[in-house]
Amino acid sequence: MVGLPDLVEVPADLSAKAKEISGLPERLISFLRLEVAREEERKRRYSPEALDLVARAKARAEINEADGESREAALDRFRENYREVVSNQH
Repeated sequence: MVGLPDLVEVPADLSAKAKEISGLPERLISFLRLEVAREEERKRRYSPEALDLVARAKARAEINEADGESREAALDRFRENYREVVSNQH
């Protein structure tokens, strides 16, 4: 069995308060089971290529955000690109 410290670091003040919550370990285990099931379903549903594309898009979005580009500007750029792609299909 693996303990929670092997998965995530919990700040000492939060850990102390969490120990006071009745039933929390069971709820955490239930949450982890649900998240694992969701991740397995996501992996079955989407191809490795699609997952790679999403990962690259997220990384690019983080770079753009770090460079100061707003979400609104990125959305405007996306809409323009989308219009261009759609108009070239006809």
